[in-house]
Amino acid sequence: ADLSARHDLPRRPGDATLRRKVRMEDYSRYRYLLHMPGSATGSYSRNLQYLWSHGAVVLVWKHAAVEWYYRHLVDGVHYLSVDASTLRRRVDELRNSPERRDALVAGGGALAC
Repeated sequence: ADLSARHDLPRRPGDATLRRKVRMEDYSRYRYLLHMPGSATGSYSRNLQYLWSHGAVVLVWKHAAVEWYYRHLVDGVHYLSVDASTLRRRVDELRNSPERRDALVAGGGALAC
């Protein structure tokens, strides 16, 4: 479903086209990994617990779903919470602060199995 109008986001050419699916084993090639809820309504997704093992900063899209281990997670230590209004700013802040990025990778890495 096209949620751009619902969230007042401009559409660009190609936005609705999935260029290619990224395999989980290739996640380690990225500096930032974005955890999204399971659907547009904020349902459950089983992806989060696997993201910390890839050595990237984990960005968690604000959502209402709760897993049993969420109470052990600290925003700004293990991940950064983002939404449509904060995502770009948060990534820019991380690009300008390698120390903060490294600290988030280390904090998240402490959770990796």
